[in-house]
Amino acid sequence: MEKFVEEFATLSPYDSIFVDNQAAIEFSQNTDLFVQRYTCPICTSNMSEKNYSRAADGIIWRCRMKSCKNNVSIKANSNFLGLNVPTHKILKCIYAWTMNYTNYQAKHLSGISEPTFIKIKDRIQEWLHVDTTFKIGGEGVEIQIDETAICNGKIIIKTSSTHDSNPNTQWLIGGIENNQRKNLFLELVPNRKASTIRDLLERRGKREPLFQQMVTSYPSAIKSFG
Repeated sequence: MEKFVEEFATLSPYDSIFVDNQAAIEFSQNTDLFVQRYTCPICTSNMSEKNYSRAADGIIWRCRMKSCKNNVSIKANSNFLGLNVPTHKILKCIYAWTMNYTNYQAKHLSGISEPTFIKIKDRIQEWLHVDTTFKIGGEGVEIQIDETAICNGKIIIKTSSTHDSNPNTQWLIGGIENNQRKNLFLELVPNRKASTIRDLLERRGKREPLFQQMVTSYPSAIKSFG
């Protein structure tokens, strides 16, 4: 997920992945949203990508074994398996969700119905909240906390001069252990208020760690946390 978030944050809403489905699939595979290789669940042979006009994406995984020829969605092993929606429209939905678009705005951006967008939005939230109870840190383990912001599809370089109320701004807060394990978390948050950061640390950090690289709202959040 981290690789996808990092790459997605650098995109413009006019990038090719939002209009060209092949580019969208390649991006999804290169950022681990989709798998790049797949083994047939029936005969365990390797599968290959094949054009298939009846699929929403126009491409599928097909078993190389002539006696099998099993077909599997190109979205196999992803949170978006089973959605009869082209990948470039799913990426548009992810963009709309990241920018906090209304359902009305999102359905027009992506060219899908509102019920379909709501279904995709539920999948996005399930995907981003995997392992949200996993805590990092512990006694003697130092944790580095950092932030980034995305506005209109672009990363904001100087986050210290960015206000939470700026329109179309989405904040991400991450933490990583300063040791060989490098356990980490990365979450979308609505703002950088002390209460928001405190709640995040309550869920994702153990009480013993030391924190580094604190921004304005962190000291009071960490004081109340520890």
